[in-house]
Amino acid sequence: MKKHVKILIIMSMVLALFITGCTNNNDTTNTTDTKQDKSEDVNKATDETTDKSTKKISILIPGNEKDNGFMEAAYRGYEKVKNELDVEVEYVSNVSATSDEKVLTEELKKLAEKSPDLIVAQGGQNNVPAETVSKEFPEIEFVVIQGNVEGENLSSYVVDQEQSAWLAGALAGYMTDSNKVAHLSGAWPQPGLKARAAFYDGLQYANPEAKFYSWFTGNLDDKEIKGEDLIGKSGKFKIEMELKNKSSKEVNISGEKRKIYTPIITASVVTLPVDKFKDIKVNSGEIISEGNNNIVA
Repeated sequence: MKKHVKILIIMSMVLALFITGCTNNNDTTNTTDTKQDKSEDVNKATDETTDKSTKKISILIPGNEKDNGFMEAAYRGYEKVKNELDVEVEYVSNVSATSDEKVLTEELKKLAEKSPDLIVAQGGQNNVPAETVSKEFPEIEFVVIQGNVEGENLSSYVVDQEQSAWLAGALAGYMTDSNKVAHLSGAWPQPGLKARAAFYDGLQYANPEAKFYSWFTGNLDDKEIKGEDLIGKSGKFKIEMELKNKSSKEVNISGEKRKIYTPIITASVVTLPVDKFKDIKVNSGEIISEGNNNIVA
């Protein structure tokens, strides 16, 4: 019972520091820091007792911990935990920029196998992975920041982004000169979807006539690169194709003006030479092998 109370107290302190942190290469990065007793008078027996009682915390940061955004907020929280709490703390980052559930689950398992007292996962993309792993390790407490899951040893901490997102949408509605407003986000866990809805609601409140454009990039860290900059380089990259139907007209339906779009059937084809491209995956379409080329359609 006492152990659980201690863990709950540490969880509260960690979350408080994460909140403060928020306001203030694809290789996985794993960093561990331990606060040590620097007194030279502490004997070996005392050291052993201290080591056994020191609580251990692991933090999973799916994306780049220096992204100047949501992921870096977790890193700043980690730094505060390291500097202000008497615990052993480690973080893992750059795990999956695309929020791949399988990859995140495997990384959570790796952390759990080290037997920490608490694992904190940054972002709602960890909902399913945390649900899965927490059941396999009932002796460890799990917390998902911006999550919406709970269990015997699983909790979620959520900041209502809808409030600030609504204000941002209203501000955009008042400030736009073109009457066109866009909302861009990285991944699409539930809090992000709610924030987008609140942004749109704020926009409509301030400027009902504004056109709204929305897009999720599908990852947290990837940067755009020009085709000519790829020459002579190797590595993993993603090609995205977006088709927009702009053929529309306004019609009067039962006394109400409605925008009607012209139905259009489209097809996209990309030819990738087999000596230049390998391990090709598509989320929509087919890959056809044709001699020296793979054709994605």
